[in-house]
Amino acid sequence: MGYAENNGDFLNPKDWRILRAGDEPCLREFPNPDVVKISDIYFAFADPSGYEPHPWRGRKIVEAVSLDGLNWQILGYVEPDPDTPATHVPEAFVWREGKVTWLYVFYACQAGGEPYDYRYKRIRVMRRKVTEEELRQYRKLLQNRR
Repeated sequence: MGYAENNGDFLNPKDWRILRAGDEPCLREFPNPDVVKISDIYFAFADPSGYEPHPWRGRKIVEAVSLDGLNWQILGYVEPDPDTPATHVPEAFVWREGKVTWLYVFYACQAGGEPYDYRYKRIRVMRRKVTEEELRQYRKLLQNRR
């Protein structure tokens, strides 16, 4: 439904249907998610807690993959940079250069220190080349879970 058909209301609740929520979320404890798709694989990034008792340093960027956007496999987490206590709020981006596909993840770094400063001090980016072999491995991993 477009703008004119909806009298200017872009996010009409009647246009949406919840697929997974409540007691059956796509992923538990997966805050600030961002999802991109490369070929037939969805990549999700978030910054859940639980890696140490500190409320901020205990959060790390986590990566998950899916074939359908509903059923996910968590691959692991990325340690914060050595000069920053915590990294949060990942935002993913896919860039293609010819036949090469790059997966970028931008993220915010907290200031830290004592007393702990939870504010974000800088934004950084990391990237990796996504190969057809990597995508094949994810397909195999995800199909074996069914």
